[in-house]
Amino acid sequence: MKKTTKTSSIGLLIKKRRRELKISQEKLGEMIGVSYQQIQKYENAVNRVSADKLRDIASALNIDVSYFYEKPIYEEAHKEAAAYGKIRGISPDEKELIKSFRAIDDMEFRKRFLHLLICAAKRG
Repeated sequence: MKKTTKTSSIGLLIKKRRRELKISQEKLGEMIGVSYQQIQKYENAVNRVSADKLRDIASALNIDVSYFYEKPIYEEAHKEAAAYGKIRGISPDEKELIKSFRAIDDMEFRKRFLHLLICAAKRG
């Protein structure tokens, strides 16, 4: 399925809010009755989110469904998606590293992992 701007923006907003609340994809999936893989598909705009499921997600994330349609938030998510899509000159491994890093839900772990990468690069 081809990604649409609105679909990818909704996915980014789901991910943004889930991370703000420090909820894992697995936990959100349990809360709405889907697998963590399905949450990944929603967040990466592989699958569209049905209206019913979007309502369930909004409820689980303690927000109103309008959060996904408010213009300023929508534009911010669209800009983030566009910026990520325009990265040029990086290898498939680098893209995978970025994608995997963004998938880490634990912010403290992300900080430690980033510190480790920086230290490794300095030794290189």
